[in-house]
Amino acid sequence: MMILVAITAVAAWGFAMKRRRDVAVLDHARATDRLQWAETMYKKGYVSKAQLVDAQSQFERTKHQLGY
Repeated sequence: MMILVAITAVAAWGFAMKRRRDVAVLDHARATDRLQWAETMYKKGYVSKAQLVDAQSQFERTKHQLGY
């Protein structure tokens, strides 16, 4: 019984870590898209420098979370 509980706990932990990684990958993809959009809109004058810097910061933050 104790072994089953330990295996279940390890499996749950592994699932949680995979889910956390999956969320980080999706966050990074979203930040990449947002940065590309912000760069384009900044060049056209539709986005402020502060908004562009925010998009760059978010991109770097998500990149760091993935270990890049």
